[in-house]
Amino acid sequence: MKEFSLIDIVIPEEISKVFIYASRYYKKFPKNGKYSLDHIEELISKHGFASCQYARLVLGHRFHKGEVSISNCPASSYTYSKSIFGERWPPGEVALMQSPFYACQYAIYVIKNRWKEAETVILSDESSREIYMLFLKENGISTEGL
Repeated sequence: MKEFSLIDIVIPEEISKVFIYASRYYKKFPKNGKYSLDHIEELISKHGFASCQYARLVLGHRFHKGEVSISNCPASSYTYSKSIFGERWPPGEVALMQSPFYACQYAIYVIKNRWKEAETVILSDESSREIYMLFLKENGISTEGL
C-alpha cells in the first residue's frame, strides 16, 4: 500500500487547517528530526496568503520557500513587504502594480513617497487617486507631472 504525505492528501481549501497545525507545532519540532515541518512548509509555500501569514505569525521572519507565491499576490506582497521587511520588496512590485488599492498602500506605508512607476495604476481608481494625492499633499511631496 502506498503511503501518502500531507502534500498528497490536503486540498487547497484545507490550507488553513495546515497553517493552524504548523503554527501550533513549529517551535516544538526539531529542525532535522523525525517530526520536521518540511512537508507542511512545502504545502504552505504553494499559497501566497498562507506563506505570508506563516512568515508573519509563525516564523516572525522571511519564509524563503513561499516568496514566489507571495510575489504573485498583491495583498500578500504588500503585507509581506510591510511586515517582514519594513521597506520595498522588489519581487512583489509587479503584482502590486496590478491593484490600485495595494499600489497606493505600498507607496504610502512602505515607500513613504511617490511611486512613479505605479502612478498610472494608482490614478486609474478614483478612491486610490484621492488617497494618494492627499498623502502627497500632506507630506509636501511634489505632484509635478501628475
